[in-house]
Amino acid sequence: KKGLAGSDIVAEIHRQIPSLNIDDRAKVELIEKCGEIDFRISEGANELIQLESLLASFLLYAQTKGKK
Repeated sequence: KKGLAGSDIVAEIHRQIPSLNIDDRAKVELIEKCGEIDFRISEGANELIQLESLLASFLLYAQTKGKK
């Protein structure tokens, strides 16, 4: 198979979070989630499931922010 490694995707997302137009607390929470996901991938967890979990975190943030 060819493609990107899950840890590379997480690393790029991690690099982009500081430039997002969101509050600092949310940035910290998303960066923390990236670290957790990267650790899980490095320990052998399924990359697809972990990346879906990370995307879900972004969606939950967006939904929560929309309700305020």
